[in-house]
Amino acid sequence: MELDQINALPNGAKERYMMLEKLYDHPGFKYIKEWANAQVKEAAQRLLTATTWEQHCLYKGAMDAYQNFVNLEDISENEFTAIANSVIESRRAELEELETEDSV
Repeated sequence: MELDQINALPNGAKERYMMLEKLYDHPGFKYIKEWANAQVKEAAQRLLTATTWEQHCLYKGAMDAYQNFVNLEDISENEFTAIANSVIESRRAELEELETEDSV
């Protein structure tokens, strides 16, 4: 995220964002992410050989859960970017409204 977007985050969201960034920068996170990616591939392989609907659902759910973990950085980045952009747009609209009122 850009610095202006980070600064636009409400304090609680900013704290969570910074905490997550520290987690993603931690050397151990890379290994956990690699493990989760291997689990995605393993679950996908099991999904191809599922013999019952229950197995299919189990393996598909496992694959999706591990894939969400692999994509966690992108997911959280998109979530916080959306929050920041919403705040920025709201502030912009308020300023435009004030300017309109001042010009009347």
